[in-house]
Amino acid sequence: MSIDTKKIIFWGTSDFAVPILKNLINFGYQVEAVITQPEKPAGRLRVTMPSPVKKAALENHLSVLEPHNLKNDDDFFKKFS
Repeated sequence: MSIDTKKIIFWGTSDFAVPILKNLINFGYQVEAVITQPEKPAGRLRVTMPSPVKKAALENHLSVLEPHNLKNDDDFFKKFS
């Protein structure tokens, strides 16, 4: 099967999104960037942890963007034009 290579940007955060990201990579899609929620303190000790999607993206040497607020953030969206 031949895939027309297209650049995509993946949005996701939870464990549920990780298999989707991995399948895109395994099927030869060119993931240009991964956008996920910023790291947050978690657990009893409130240790800052990356999201499951960020972990998967970094394991695959993908660029990760973690915007804090997308409302009224025109500069963030200009990166993709």
